[in-house]
Amino acid sequence: MRYQNGTNLKGHTALLSGQLLRAVNFLHSEFMISHMDIKPDNLVLDVKTYSIPILKIINFDIAITTNTHMKTSLTCGTKDYMAPEVQEGRSYYPFLANLYLCSICMEELLGLESPEDCTHCHKAFRVFAKKNYADTLPRSVLH
Repeated sequence: MRYQNGTNLKGHTALLSGQLLRAVNFLHSEFMISHMDIKPDNLVLDVKTYSIPILKIINFDIAITTNTHMKTSLTCGTKDYMAPEVQEGRSYYPFLANLYLCSICMEELLGLESPEDCTHCHKAFRVFAKKNYADTLPRSVLH
């Protein structure tokens, strides 16, 4: 991922990854919104307002309002950025599908290419989901 002027963002990966997770958690916990199309094209950086880049999520055209216990089988989003269960038309929890989308974006941001690197990233997201959603999601989802 690069700034518009071509400067590499690699030095900011931890910062931007944390901002993405906090923003998605905010959408889920405060507004009960599942974006459903989190991808690099829907992430922008504000590099002028603050001394550090601030990541913002845009394009809520297909976002849905839901609750943590509600499943859906709605197929929406960008194919390469959909969770497997969304692509397959199976029933899924929209908030967990959003976390999957975050992991795909982080893989790209971090430049992860090997299956081992990606597996490590997905394990980290499972830990995050258990920590932040353990009280709201059915136990079977988090194991």
